Amino acid sequence: LEALKCLAHVGGNLEIEHNESLTSLIGLERVKYVGGDLGISVNPSLKSLAGLHNLSSVDGRLEISYNFPLTSLAGLHNLTSVGGRLNIERNDSLTSLAGLENITSIGEDLEISYNFSLTSLAGLKKLKSVGRSLDISINSSLTSLAGLHNLESVGGNLVIWYNRALCTSMAEALSDRLLDRGGTSGSMQISMNKPDC
Repeated sequence: LEALKCLAHVGGNLEIEHNESLTSLIGLERVKYVGGDLGISVNPSLKSLAGLHNLSSVDGRLEISYNFPLTSLAGLHNLTSVGGRLNIERNDSLTSLAGLENITSIGEDLEISYNFSLTSLAGLKKLKSVGRSLDISINSSLTSLAGLHNLESVGGNLVIWYNRALCTSMAEALSDRLLDRGGTSGSMQISMNKPDC
């Protein structure tokens, strides 16, 4: 991505996908703003998001998916908001959401699914609002929802489903807390997580 080293703003969409040999995002260090969608998908050698450390906002959708060697989201630590949907899906080696610590709001849906090595959501510690639905599904190593302790509102449905290492009681505690705060306006589906704990 060296040829893009002077790029500071993208008015529309930026799609980084189907790159067989790309291992990092070095070359995008000056990008601060994406006015449309940012997609980072199907990069089978991508190990790091290093290069996006100056990115502060994405007005549209942010999708990070099918990047099998990616272990963390470090490199996104200056990102504070996503105007559209945030989708983190099918990153088989992703163990944490470190890198998202400064996100406070997501304008539409938040989906975290099929990340089989993900153990916690601690990187979302500043997240306060999700504009539409929150879906946490089929993350087979997930044991904690502690990263959502500052979440105040979910504008749509809450789905916590088929996370087989996650205690059902933790999912129910999040649901109860949101209800107490009057912070959800959709339905709630909590099922097929770890029972009796």
